Amino acid sequence: MRSECQFFMSAEDEAEFIEHATTAHPLKISSEGPISALFCSHGSIQFLRSQRSGSTLTAGRIALATTGLDGECLFPDTAPSLERIYRQLRRWLEKHYTNDLVAYSEALPPERRKVVRYPSFWLAPHARCWLLSHADAVLRQFLTGTVVFMPSPSHATGNKTDARKARMASGVP
Repeated sequence: MRSECQFFMSAEDEAEFIEHATTAHPLKISSEGPISALFCSHGSIQFLRSQRSGSTLTAGRIALATTGLDGECLFPDTAPSLERIYRQLRRWLEKHYTNDLVAYSEALPPERRKVVRYPSFWLAPHARCWLLSHADAVLRQFLTGTVVFMPSPSHATGNKTDARKARMASGVP
C-alpha cells in the first residue's frame, strides 16, 4: 500500500486528531516538529503537520508506504496491521472533516483563473472556522505555492457572504 491523505488542520484540530490516534490505537508521536511519525510496534505512519505562517495555513498529511515502487511488500509480517491502522485514521479524518474544497492558481490573471474542485484535500472544522472568520486567511499546499484552496462557494456555510468571498478571491464573478 502506498497512500496519503492531505488536510488542512489548525492547532486545535491537530490536538484532537493526535488524541484520537493515540487513544484508539497503540501509537506514539515521534516529535513535535513539522514532520513527525505515529509509531507502533508494527511500524510508522508519516504525519506532516499543517503549518500556519501569518494568514496562510499549509496542507499537512498522513502517509503510509508498505510497498516499494515495484509493488513488492516491504514489511510482510507487519504491513497488514499498519495498513489497518492507517485506513482507520483516514476514515476518522474523512468522517470529521469536509472535502468540499476548490482551488485556483494565483499565477494566472483573474480573467484566466479556472476554479477546480479538489476532493482529495480535507478541511478540519477549527481550520474551517478560522478560514471563514478571517478575511485575509489563505489555504495553500505549500507556503510559497501559487495554488489557493477555499471551501466551494456552494458549500462554504450556506452564508452568501462566504460564497461571495470565495468567488471574489478566485477572480470569478
